[in-house]
Amino acid sequence: MAVRKHPTKGPGWWQIRISHGRNGKEETFPYEGTELEALAYEAELRGIPQESAHQRLKDIIGRFLDWYTIEKAARTVDEAGKTLPKVIAALNNQYINLLRQSDYNRYKAKRLADGVTKRTINAELSYLRSLLNFASDGLKLQIGELPKLYTKKQTLPPPKTPLTPDELARLLNELDGDKRTIVTLYTYCALRRTEALQLKRKSVDLEAGLIHVTGKGNKHRIVPIIGQDLLEQLIEVCRDKKNDDYLFINKRTGEPYQDLKKGLKLAAERAGITKPVWNHLMRHSGATAAIQAGVGLRSLQAMLGHSDIRMTEVYTHMSADLLKIEASKMAELHKTASGMSGTKKTEKSSKISKLKKRINNS
Repeated sequence: MAVRKHPTKGPGWWQIRISHGRNGKEETFPYEGTELEALAYEAELRGIPQESAHQRLKDIIGRFLDWYTIEKAARTVDEAGKTLPKVIAALNNQYINLLRQSDYNRYKAKRLADGVTKRTINAELSYLRSLLNFASDGLKLQIGELPKLYTKKQTLPPPKTPLTPDELARLLNELDGDKRTIVTLYTYCALRRTEALQLKRKSVDLEAGLIHVTGKGNKHRIVPIIGQDLLEQLIEVCRDKKNDDYLFINKRTGEPYQDLKKGLKLAAERAGITKPVWNHLMRHSGATAAIQAGVGLRSLQAMLGHSDIRMTEVYTHMSADLLKIEASKMAELHKTASGMSGTKKTEKSSKISKLKKRINNS
């Protein structure tokens, strides 16, 4: 920070440091006044517009979100609105022209210590980067340094471990109502999160047993309603719904659900599932189970809405990994059984030896 309390003078005195590059001589200027006045004076010395020296992060978040609402999807704006106040508070609502990498490094270290993943930290700091870029490009304010994000290699997600058919069944048994129907659509029909949560009455053909889905890239596909249980659930959900009505409405907000992450996590805990569980994993798990059940790749590709068969082939590897895990359980069982058998053989052999000694002694 270029403005610090003066090391020798009393309260109200500040020392302003102005650097002239790596090889240039640093100048220091004493200043008496408030911290804000000292910052303004520093801005004047540096040739920075006066307004920038008075702007803290909280001062521009409202204008940023107004602009963001026009530029981005509602879900992205909502997430930014929830995330940015927490990031700003952690950065002590710093002046925007004084932000440095050291501030961000402390933020990263604190979040990592709290158990937050690097992917999540990147997402949080990306919102801050957008805010600062808006301040610079949109408001023409002087900003400090932009936060450096973790590299792609540093933020690779952990390998996906789909749920087994038994785990899926246990999870579904812990859900009811709309949430059970939505998760069944994820798993049985391999619908994406938004495809299931924003499903409308007109997209469900109960007589034909089909769901008309508009997915990524506005691509249309037809998915069969799999299982009598799901069909009965959809019949109940569709009752009294008009064509343009959403099937699933969050009673708390009166709007379609955004996701079921919290509900899935609680259901998984009740079902005794220790794996991380989230919305999209249900689709992965359903697709993996379909491969295990013998569903052909081309049929599964059509259900999933993949434009490239290679995307669908990933599930053959996931299925193989899952089978290896299950096979290891079988191997452990046989190993235990073998050990028990070996113990019984030893006991039997010992009894026979003792019996032979008695016979010989007699």
